[in-house]
Amino acid sequence: MVSDKLAAYEPPKQDRSVLIYRRLPEEWAEILHEWVCKSRKHFLSFLESITPQLGA
Repeated sequence: MVSDKLAAYEPPKQDRSVLIYRRLPEEWAEILHEWVCKSRKHFLSFLESITPQLGA
């Protein structure tokens, strides 16, 4: 899975435990980009990216 970029070693410099991605980083980037474009935001803060949108 690590070689297919579906997981990453966590912490990095070992090979005993992995973090499995629910989505690829590229998929998350596309989702965030679409959201920013749709909501007409000029920038995206970390807080906005983790705060659920109420009533959306």
